[in-house]
Amino acid sequence: MSKFSENTERQILPMSVIKAIAQDEGVNPRHVKRGIENGSIVILKTKSGNKHVGIGKGLTTKVNANVGTSSECTDYKDVLKKAHVAVKAGVHTLMELSTIGIDCKMNFAGCISALADETGIPVGTVPVYEATRRGMERAGDSSINLDAEEMLDVVARQAEHGSSFMAIHVGLNKKSLEFWRKEPRNIVSKGGYLTAEYMLRTGNENPYFERFDDLLKILKKYDVVLNIGSALRSGSTRFNDSAQLAELKVGAELAEIASAAGVQVVIEGPGHVPYGMIAEMVKTQQSLCNKRPFFVLGFVPTDCFSGRDHIVSAIGATEAVRHGASWLCYVTSAEHHRMPTVHDVKEGVIAARMAAHIGDCARNQPKALALEHEFNDKGCLDPSAKKQYCSMCGQDFCPIRRFNTIKESVL
Repeated sequence: MSKFSENTERQILPMSVIKAIAQDEGVNPRHVKRGIENGSIVILKTKSGNKHVGIGKGLTTKVNANVGTSSECTDYKDVLKKAHVAVKAGVHTLMELSTIGIDCKMNFAGCISALADETGIPVGTVPVYEATRRGMERAGDSSINLDAEEMLDVVARQAEHGSSFMAIHVGLNKKSLEFWRKEPRNIVSKGGYLTAEYMLRTGNENPYFERFDDLLKILKKYDVVLNIGSALRSGSTRFNDSAQLAELKVGAELAEIASAAGVQVVIEGPGHVPYGMIAEMVKTQQSLCNKRPFFVLGFVPTDCFSGRDHIVSAIGATEAVRHGASWLCYVTSAEHHRMPTVHDVKEGVIAARMAAHIGDCARNQPKALALEHEFNDKGCLDPSAKKQYCSMCGQDFCPIRRFNTIKESVL
């Protein structure tokens, strides 16, 4: 892999789009423009190109929901139903993570188009899923048969059909994999493990790393945001180790190359992180990666409450946002048990949105504080509630109701 020698800047967004994003976020347009230029803010576009979502420093934290087919969920109507519920619950982006296409066929492009068209919000993908499935189809078994040309073709096809950001595990190369080899443990990233198994069995380099220049040319052509995936993350809070840090350092180097090539970059973080390490984790990423947007998978700060992961992750995510994470991937209560139901999706999105808002308030994000102030005057009462007192106090003992009846006479 060679570095780009040319300094190719991506096309600057029209000032009207920058101003619209700034107004919606409650910040100065100069802040947004400067953030785009220095890489601390990325702008996702929808398939139609009519809407844009800003993610990064000083903006409100965005929430992503994952949907898609698997061997246990083959009906794409169910996928779309979950996506609509997620949008109604306030999600900002979706990731189309199908591993078998529509109706168990190889129509991954159709999945992306349908999701992007039906929801009207930015949709992301993990191209190695489709590339792996295509290799399995060729071999007629479940072996990992990755082909560099096919992997690049998958990226181009998915971009053509509406993928506006892609999680690609380019930080996983022979160098970072060696750190894992010294102390091997589980890898729970699907895309990360598929790539690692291919590398371990063949001795070859990660094709996306090896052909990084070609990958960037495709992403730039379609203005797709590169999410440098977290391949070596583990499924336990115990294993936040040197392998993850080595991968992050490679990702930071590649982010600089991508930016110089005119490609917007987001850095993906792990999922299971002890609460006491969250601040350090985010600050390390911000330092190594030049304050690029941090997309975190949770965080899940304890392994002890499986089945309540949306609550656990909201606790970890709040701390992550407070220290600088700018994009949360939701976690549902079904995370470690089964495919999520429509209800699971809704509750997962709401939990992540709560974490995002609380974290945004802690770091004084203008839009979040403005929303909070709308509720402040009501004290403990829900502004949308029909009753003007809470059930615990009752009407006769409600201190807010009683004070409102006497304040004019005593103040």
